[in-house]
Amino acid sequence: MIIFRKTENLNGLPKKQLFKHGYGRLDSILKEVKIHHHSSSNNGKPKILIAPSWGKHGLLETKGEELVEILLNAEFNVVVRPHPETTKHSPKVINSIQKRFSNHPNFVFEGTITSLKSLLQSDLMISDWSGAALDYAFGLNKPVLFIDVPRKVNNLDYDKIGIEPLEVSIRSRIGAILALDELDNMATSINTLLKNYNNQKQVQLRDETVFNLGAADSIGAQELQKLINEII
Repeated sequence: MIIFRKTENLNGLPKKQLFKHGYGRLDSILKEVKIHHHSSSNNGKPKILIAPSWGKHGLLETKGEELVEILLNAEFNVVVRPHPETTKHSPKVINSIQKRFSNHPNFVFEGTITSLKSLLQSDLMISDWSGAALDYAFGLNKPVLFIDVPRKVNNLDYDKIGIEPLEVSIRSRIGAILALDELDNMATSINTLLKNYNNQKQVQLRDETVFNLGAADSIGAQELQKLINEII
């Protein structure tokens, strides 16, 4: 809400009618978690889910094969779940990863993002700037290791608002950040995260960050009905 007010002031816009809504996608994930049993590791080895954003600086586009190789050599189970736009715009990258690792017993390629199976069964997500990391951390209460690729900035004037984006400020609070030149230390970072991860702090952070947890859709419907009633 603060961002809206700052933007209005910055651009001389009239104040909009705002209400506290929530995050329907997160509510859906929380419901799925309650319904489906989700086991974690396979054969005692942590399962690592690679689910980044997309673009010329995206993690799979720039470091995909190297990333998978390091994880498999460290004897992790690895699931690659590319963003649909990566599959669309960088098919050579995807094909190369599949061709190189498809026969490895600890490697799985997941070509769709509609299923929650890999999220439920994994122990940790590796991402970059993907919003899926927040879904994973807050919906499944699991840690995220962020590989620090360059940001994908769509609004070059965002810093004029004077507020650090949530996607930036929250990264170190829901996991850890690893520099691109420190990929060789990735296994150590993963094991440290899994060992020291605090479930209760994560739940507290989620509850402080998200409005109306579990009730976003109903709250949104109520507010829309109010607007309709005002018009009628």
